[in-house]
Amino acid sequence: MVSPRPARPELRTFAVEAAALLVLAAVLLAVGLRRGDAISREAGVYEAVCRSVLANTRTGRQALVCSAWWPPIPALLRMPLAAMLPRAEGWPFASLALSALAAAGALLLLLRTLSGWGIGPARLLFAGALAAHPVFLRIATDGSNGTIVLWLALLAAVSLADWPRQPTRLRHLVHFALAAALLVASGIELAPWLAAAFLLLALTEAATPRPRAQREAILILAVLPAASMIALWFVMNWLIMGDPLHFLRGLLADPATRPATTPLRAALGPHEAAALALCALAAGTGALRRDRSALTLGLLGLALPVAAALFAAYRLPWSAVPLLFLLHPMALLVLAGAARNASGRRRAVAAAAAAVFALAAWAPIHPAADTPVDAETLGVAHHARDLWLPRIEAHLRTRGPHARVFVGGFDSFLLLGHEERLPFVHALDFDVRAAEDAHPGHPLYLLVHRPTGRSAMDSVHWRYERMYELGSPHTLYNSDWGPWRLFEIVRAPR
Repeated sequence: MVSPRPARPELRTFAVEAAALLVLAAVLLAVGLRRGDAISREAGVYEAVCRSVLANTRTGRQALVCSAWWPPIPALLRMPLAAMLPRAEGWPFASLALSALAAAGALLLLLRTLSGWGIGPARLLFAGALAAHPVFLRIATDGSNGTIVLWLALLAAVSLADWPRQPTRLRHLVHFALAAALLVASGIELAPWLAAAFLLLALTEAATPRPRAQREAILILAVLPAASMIALWFVMNWLIMGDPLHFLRGLLADPATRPATTPLRAALGPHEAAALALCALAAGTGALRRDRSALTLGLLGLALPVAAALFAAYRLPWSAVPLLFLLHPMALLVLAGAARNASGRRRAVAAAAAAVFALAAWAPIHPAADTPVDAETLGVAHHARDLWLPRIEAHLRTRGPHARVFVGGFDSFLLLGHEERLPFVHALDFDVRAAEDAHPGHPLYLLVHRPTGRSAMDSVHWRYERMYELGSPHTLYNSDWGPWRLFEIVRAPR
């Protein structure tokens, strides 16, 4: 009788770490369920979008692809969880579970990466330094996309850093290509950072002596998945919205019509400055020592505030969570890279520096650095819904029983949920003439949310510029209801 082969130590270690992190995910989910007042608006919107798609509604299909500010990958990742988990009013279980799982996945990825770098048991301190960051704890328990973006950005960064050291290990290139493709449709704030990553890969290949055909094949393999994802997004907008550029129209609108955004200097604090200094030091030493891995990590860290500056300059709503928070894990990777395959003393010093760096993030000296662009929580949004929706409905009953109210933008999911309830109708792609044609003889109204954060990029604001403040030639101001403004649609003679 042949005895079973003993499990490899690496496999046992992976199994133990995965089991521990699944337990951590369960704990984070439990914390998120207890902190109901801290659940993000993003969680509520995506939960409603998923339910709408699963119900096979036209609104759900539109919401899945129609905006670069509400990208499709986070919704698709939530879909299996939304189908399996129970539905409860005000509790986005799928979003909370996905945030917790992605947080555990990011920590497991960091542990496995540092194990491959020869860091040894000190890698636990690095993982703890990431897990202890206050922003990490918040995004892991609020149901937002923060941990999804973190997981994918970490995979892209470590794969790109490992590629120059092991150019024959094709899996690093495949992992980078996969992470880049998913990031393209997960968070538009990281688009400039991804462009910098592709540029670094191209420069690395240009400096590597290899046949031209092989170099071209490498670049095609790296770029093709992301290009295919973008092409698919264009096609889906063409098929569903009738306009292949619909999801980018908010970017093309006049920046002067958008509300002011947080300036970069207001979001950069001492902790971010220290992380930037570490990244700059890594880039400098990597260039001097011709260490392309350290140079790549350093430059990827330095590209983050550049991306934030670009968004702030064009008055685009950007969040410190997927951008400036990534400076912390990038700094941890820089410290770990300095101790890569080094002596035990050097690893201990790097791990201690990582622990001190994590503790410094708790210093209450920069409260604005971790403020998301959509600071309102789901609890506040639901309170506003319970407060204003019945009043708006009662107000409309005085205008007749057949009124129809088009609720513009993705905030309609917070107000109405995934199911339309007459007289209210979701309007992600509102057009006055189409609304008149679809509802002849009905009194028509348009309900618009105040353009703050990502709400300012909804189609109702770029199609009818300054709609909330000035209305449009087809509407008359009716009344205000908290952050919502009601307009009556005036039918033009034909």
